[in-house]
Amino acid sequence: MTLKVLIVEDNPDDSELLIRRLRRLPDHSFEFTVAPSGQDGLHALTLSTPELIFLDFNLTDMNALTFLDRLSQLSVKTVVITLTGNGDEKSAVSALKAGAMDYLSKNNLDAETLKRTIDSALERHRLNEQLVSTQLQISRMIQETPVGMCLLDRDLNFLNVNDKFAQFAHLRLEDMAAVPYSSLASPLLHQLEWMCKRVLLSGKPFRDVEISTGTGLQTEFYLVNIYPISNQPGVILWIGITVTDITKSKRDALLLQESQNQLNLTLEATRVGTWKWDCMADELSWLGQTAHIFGLKPFPEQPRLEHLLASLHPEDHEKFERCLQESLDHQTDFAVELRIPKPDGSIRWVMARGRSDLQGKNPQVLGTLVDITDLKEAELALREISQAQQRFVNDAAHELRAPLTAIQGNLDLIHRYSNMAEEDKEEALADVAREATRLSRLVQDMLALAKGDAGTELRMEEFSLGTVLEDAVKATTMLTREHLLEVSEFEDVCILGDYDRLKQVLVILLDNASKYTPTGGQIRVHLERSGQQVLIHVSDTGMGIAEEDQPRVFERFYRGQLSREKDPGGTGLGLPIAKWIIEKHGGKISLQSQLGIGSTITLHLPVLKEVASS
Repeated sequence: MTLKVLIVEDNPDDSELLIRRLRRLPDHSFEFTVAPSGQDGLHALTLSTPELIFLDFNLTDMNALTFLDRLSQLSVKTVVITLTGNGDEKSAVSALKAGAMDYLSKNNLDAETLKRTIDSALERHRLNEQLVSTQLQISRMIQETPVGMCLLDRDLNFLNVNDKFAQFAHLRLEDMAAVPYSSLASPLLHQLEWMCKRVLLSGKPFRDVEISTGTGLQTEFYLVNIYPISNQPGVILWIGITVTDITKSKRDALLLQESQNQLNLTLEATRVGTWKWDCMADELSWLGQTAHIFGLKPFPEQPRLEHLLASLHPEDHEKFERCLQESLDHQTDFAVELRIPKPDGSIRWVMARGRSDLQGKNPQVLGTLVDITDLKEAELALREISQAQQRFVNDAAHELRAPLTAIQGNLDLIHRYSNMAEEDKEEALADVAREATRLSRLVQDMLALAKGDAGTELRMEEFSLGTVLEDAVKATTMLTREHLLEVSEFEDVCILGDYDRLKQVLVILLDNASKYTPTGGQIRVHLERSGQQVLIHVSDTGMGIAEEDQPRVFERFYRGQLSREKDPGGTGLGLPIAKWIIEKHGGKISLQSQLGIGSTITLHLPVLKEVASS
């Protein structure tokens, strides 16, 4: 290929010498044009564009720097090699900065140097043209891409920016052209700067980084990629940035999450859970209290039906699976009560409702869960209360029937036999009086328990425990006069309670002790402190209670065989009344007894924080 060469040289001898040397180069063919001045050279460029210009640095009408400046204004794409005198490297460097591709010393124009310089300059020119073309393509791509995009050099100066990026940065596009990154004030740019510097240092990109700017309703969300652009040896030339506005999708996601959170809160507040079972994939998803209801802790990453079934009572597995299968087979709704064992051994009751959905790609069953434990416990408690009331009515009828029958029988006897002996009549009337007294006591005890069942509140006040104990002992003096009664010394305490009710409890215990302790036997009352409680022990050396009867002594109307024989007029309500009163005081009552040796009833009562000792 023949190269068109323009020689701009004001010394004809130098021009001729250069031409001769060039013609001797192997593998090269040239077509020469010589211009004796800079002005002539510029004029020659308007007539024809050479591939190569040899430019003398010092011309008569201008120097090479001026020539190169005017050449740039003509938009002529050609290769310029400057010619300098021996050792004039400073001028050569300035020419290179002005746009020359290389330089030659007039005193060093041997064939090898000429060939190497020409080949090198032409190759650099070719690469430069490719670089400019690439930059144009990149610039066009940056401008046309639908996302925000920019290109930075190694010093973080903007090389190219599109409208979208300027819009996201809240800057004008013209203000970002070829300016340093740090000179622009923008919340977006401020957040990206450290990542750009990290990419320069590490050579590793940032992929799909989510950032936000602004606050409140003005918050904007972006998805950012920052990556290095390197040459073949791996040297970073530029930094590329892409920014995608995800504000709308992010706000939609936040609104969806907020709605889901509100739904979860609502479901949690109402103790309701929802669930969905994908039959083909055997995958479960849920909201609300589902995981809590089934006690799934820790929660499985991908819950399956087997996790749900494992939480159920073993006897309910088959029942629940059958409901699921029938719903899928017949597209029917179902409702089933399930039991879920808790770690403490208690049972949580759940109402599971569901229906099948066969419209989607995979068949599935959707349902709700409602914790009905309280309802179930209330139902069981109501059943127990109903049974207890029925027992109470039956027992009361039985207990009331005996004294009424005795009273009615004796009165009928007196009425029928008017001439009955006075002695027999008095005995019958004595039986009537005794049974009437028993009937009155029975009715009073039943009324006391009825008031307790109705939620009657006690009159709580602060008083000395020693005072109520002393009062109770005095009230039972006639009952205990034939026994050895011992009240041990104790440190008096103040309690909060119903004075009359606590006195009633102590009277019941002392009365029972005197009834079932033989004449001359011992009855002992002992008080002791145990932390924030006071314990009152009432012991006797009576006949004791059989072991099989002990668990039932606090049941209403229950009386053991020995008790009925010793006191046939008893009601079987004394200890139940005592138990109710003590429990209303926040305490408890317990029994220890051994047949033929005696019994001890212990009252546990809370003590006030302010303890008064005497």
